[in-house]
Amino acid sequence: LRQIEDLVEAYIQVALLPLDRKKYRNADGVELSFAAQHKIRKLKGLGRVLIPTAEGVDHSIGPLGSDSTIFPGVDLVAEFRPSFWLCGGLNIPRRISCVGTTGRVYRQLVKGGDDLRQDTVMEQVFELGNRLLGQHPEAR
Repeated sequence: LRQIEDLVEAYIQVALLPLDRKKYRNADGVELSFAAQHKIRKLKGLGRVLIPTAEGVDHSIGPLGSDSTIFPGVDLVAEFRPSFWLCGGLNIPRRISCVGTTGRVYRQLVKGGDDLRQDTVMEQVFELGNRLLGQHPEAR
């Protein structure tokens, strides 16, 4: 449970990272580095935490063991890359890179000061659109 709390606290720290809105509002694709003391830089080897954005994983799986051997073939959080990218927008979303125990890199979008319910609804719309278009060969 402690590892999950550490991960959530790091995500919150990234989301609330103060950035100059005037300077970075339209700074899509700008790469910045996390400070050495940033919590996300210190997260290493979370061998009991499933990657929240990994697709096709049942995140409701029961008690976790001591390392990734408890979930063979399932990616767990190994670390985060030391830099992040800004995405254009009013609240300056940040794209971070989570590295799994298999070495695969998962891009994650983190933002603060926004109503995430709207994002969730739009994500569902896009997912439905992708599924519907995927059923028609001419749309691929």
